Amino acid sequence: MEIPVLIERVNPNCYRARSGEPLPLTAEGSTHALALANLHELLKDRLNQPGTELTSVDIHSHPLITFAGSWSPDDKELAEWQQILAENRQRQQELDDAAEDVA
Repeated sequence: MEIPVLIERVNPNCYRARSGEPLPLTAEGSTHALALANLHELLKDRLNQPGTELTSVDIHSHPLITFAGSWSPDDKELAEWQQILAENRQRQQELDDAAEDVA
């Protein structure tokens, strides 16, 4: 597993290594390598805690994924839906403009 890590020099004798979510940890060391090694140990400790699991979600197994991208640009229903949206936005803009004129 690879986790992005930012390593930066804090002062001439100190480096800081930081990881982001879901494992936001920070470690320091007198060298670049030591800061990274210290962070590595913190990450291992965090992931080895009882009841802790780092996993991911496969969006391709979502039950609605079969409908994603199912409309083509020349789909009549999509074109009608887009037209209705445009008309509704225009009506709302006219109402907003009229309300501003009254105020």
